[in-house]
Amino acid sequence: GMVMLLRPPKLPSLNWEDYDLLRVGGRQAAAHLAQYNAALALSEAKQFEASSRKSAYVMHDLKNLIAQLSLIVSNAEKHKNNPVFMDDVIQTVDNSVNKMNRLIEKLNDGVGDKSKERINLCGLLHDVAQTMSGGLPRPSVDCQASGLLANADPDRFAAIIGHLIRNAQDATDDTGGIIVRLFKQRDKAIIEVQDDGSGMEKAFIRDELFKPFSTTKGKQGMGIGAHEVRDLVYKMGGDVEVISRPNEGTTFRIIIPRIAESDKIV
Repeated sequence: GMVMLLRPPKLPSLNWEDYDLLRVGGRQAAAHLAQYNAALALSEAKQFEASSRKSAYVMHDLKNLIAQLSLIVSNAEKHKNNPVFMDDVIQTVDNSVNKMNRLIEKLNDGVGDKSKERINLCGLLHDVAQTMSGGLPRPSVDCQASGLLANADPDRFAAIIGHLIRNAQDATDDTGGIIVRLFKQRDKAIIEVQDDGSGMEKAFIRDELFKPFSTTKGKQGMGIGAHEVRDLVYKMGGDVEVISRPNEGTTFRIIIPRIAESDKIV
C-alpha cells in the first residue's frame, strides 16, 4: 500500500523512477494474486486426487465382490438343489450387499480412516478365507497366536487380505496351496499370504508390483490392488515385504503394530 501524508504544492511530472516504482508495485500485486489462484487450484487438485484415489479403491473392492457373486451364479445351476449351497448363497449375497452399502457410505463421507476399530486379526482372517473359499485353491488359515488385535478399518483391511488371496488364487493351479498365517514378533503382528504358484521376478517386484495402474492381468486387472495394500499398511504404521521366486511361489508379509485390549483407538 501507499500512504500520502501531504498534498504536494504542485503535481510533478512522472519520471523513470516513478514508473519503475509503479511497475514493482504492480508486479508484486500480480504475484500475490497469482499465488492465491495457484493455492486455490492446488487445493482443488488435491481434493480431486483424494476423490479419485478413493473411487479407484472402491471400484477395486466392488470388482472383487462382483467376482464372488459371479462365481455363485456360475455354480447355481449345478448346486441349486443343495440346501447347504443355498444357505451359503444367501449369506454371501447378504455380506456383499452390506459391504457395498458401507463402501457407498464411505464414498459419500469422504474419509475412510474415521471407521477404525479394534479388530481381532485371527477372526478377520478366518472370515476373509471363508469368503474367498468359493475360488480355487481354497485358502487355509494358521493362527499361531490368538488374541492379536490391531487398530484398523475392518472393511478396508479385510479387502486387502482378500485381494492378496485372490491374487494367490490367480497365480496358483487349482491343485496348489494357499495358506494365510498369523503370528507375532514383539509388538508387531505378522500376516503372511503364501502360495506355491507362478511367482514373480525380482525386477517386477522392485519396479512394477506396487506401481499404480500397472497390471499383468490385462483388461481384467486394475493395477491398484498391491498399491492399495501397501498404502493402507503404511497408514497403519506397518510395512509390506514380498518374497517370491519364479515357478516356486510368493509370500506377501504384512507387518503391523498390534494393540492391547485397553489401548485407545486413534
